[in-house]
Amino acid sequence: MTEDDLDRVVELERAIFPEPWSRFCFLAGLRRPRTICLVAEVEEQVKGYLVVWGNGELHIANIAVASEARRQGIGTRLVAACEDFARSSGCRSLCLEVRESNAIARCFYEGLGFVQTCVWQGYYSNGENAVIMERKAIRVAPG
Repeated sequence: MTEDDLDRVVELERAIFPEPWSRFCFLAGLRRPRTICLVAEVEEQVKGYLVVWGNGELHIANIAVASEARRQGIGTRLVAACEDFARSSGCRSLCLEVRESNAIARCFYEGLGFVQTCVWQGYYSNGENAVIMERKAIRVAPG
């Protein structure tokens, strides 16, 4: 991800999430140490993105795929790239939080080997719970 990608990233963020990150949040991520910000492009168009940070344990802070590009392996490839970063950084686990009501995302993460480790009550500003998911071992990226 570069600053040139931010208009499209913010556009996707606003279309996908009820509490979207601001442009400033993504810009801060681009400049933050121990952070990786990636985009997935299809025909030179940003169709997905990932922001991950951490040291020892990587936290997937934000991941999204445009609705018209879902079920094409983009999210899986973004997580695989995150795993590559984790391996090169010496990290041995990944974690994330997801809205309890987001069954589709939870199923996606479970399919990638994440397991629910706890629930944070009232995590989101609307009072919704966050499901914390983790994968202890970094797997080999798909071919």
